[in-house]
Amino acid sequence: MGQINVNPSSDSGDRSGAATINLVTVVIVLAVLLVVGWWLFTAGPFTMAPRDTNININPPKVEQPAPPVEQPKP
Repeated sequence: MGQINVNPSSDSGDRSGAATINLVTVVIVLAVLLVVGWWLFTAGPFTMAPRDTNININPPKVEQPAPPVEQPKP
């Protein structure tokens, strides 16, 4: 059986630095996605909430017919 040499790695600082950069990148991407999703569904072009639309409809006034005029009797 051959001999296997295992040398302990001394690059743990590089790995933790890369892990930190990856974590920060993921947090930034999630924050951007959250903001974009919030914008799309609250104030963006695809609003799910009803907008405050005020439509005033004033129908024309219905006038009563004039009372019949009585003709003087001769």
